[in-house]
Amino acid sequence: MNLQALVDAMNEASSRERGNYHLTLGALVEALSAAEPEAIVVFDFDAAVSPSAPESYRGYYSDLSFPPASSPITAGELLKEARDAIGNTFEGYKGGDFTMHDETPLWASAYGSASGIAIMGMTRVGDRYVLTTKQID
Repeated sequence: MNLQALVDAMNEASSRERGNYHLTLGALVEALSAAEPEAIVVFDFDAAVSPSAPESYRGYYSDLSFPPASSPITAGELLKEARDAIGNTFEGYKGGDFTMHDETPLWASAYGSASGIAIMGMTRVGDRYVLTTKQID
């Protein structure tokens, strides 16, 4: 087995474990597919903050982060971003290529931050969808 294959296998096993308690990319796509497309999506830690375009998460490069942003995003727009991420390759913070898939765990961290804010789910609250999060130490 070559070194890259070994690293990929270790990343995959670790990602599967995190997928047991995180919202995964596939589950987000499923939830957003059933959502009202024009409704705004925000994070539970700040109702004025929405997720932005995804990127590799610094804490685990094989995971995906939707960084917090002050610009609102609709469920339809976020659905497009999430669908486009499946099968797409992202560059890790310090290099390397990581392809995202349905089982990829999701985070809510700004570029370069390994803050450990896991995205756990999505709920409807009034006229918005709220991504629920949990600090992971």
